Amino acid sequence: MKALKKLGKIFAAVLVLIALFSAVRWWLSPRQVYQRNRDELNAAVSAVLEAESAEGFTDRSIGMAQMVDYLSTRTDPIIDFSTPSLSTLTPYAGLYYSVNGVPVADESGASLVETEDGWAWTGTGDNRGKTWQIEGNWYGYTAWY
Repeated sequence: MKALKKLGKIFAAVLVLIALFSAVRWWLSPRQVYQRNRDELNAAVSAVLEAESAEGFTDRSIGMAQMVDYLSTRTDPIIDFSTPSLSTLTPYAGLYYSVNGVPVADESGASLVETEDGWAWTGTGDNRGKTWQIEGNWYGYTAWY
């Protein structure tokens, strides 16, 4: 009977950890980071587009998002923000503002394939990822390298 109670406590602890991990993962998701910081993110995008450069803006944190770069030389330019990962085992994640309002692959030259919840891409080696529209010109992404 003691062993069964101990097993029950271990099972309950595992369930609590799974619930906490899921809640933190949801909180850190690109969609939620965008929702909590929409005004500041849009202001940063406006400033970068007006300056036509991300110089002085990169590595700037907005909530849980950190501006990475303004990729203006791409066919479809984007302003890229990263969001935190829970560990090295989780994919890279973030959000981007698409200047032309279209989704893009995170790896140059990779093609997007439409899926039921957005778009997927496969790059060189085992590189792959997916992107989805959050709102307007804003998209979220995950990528595995």
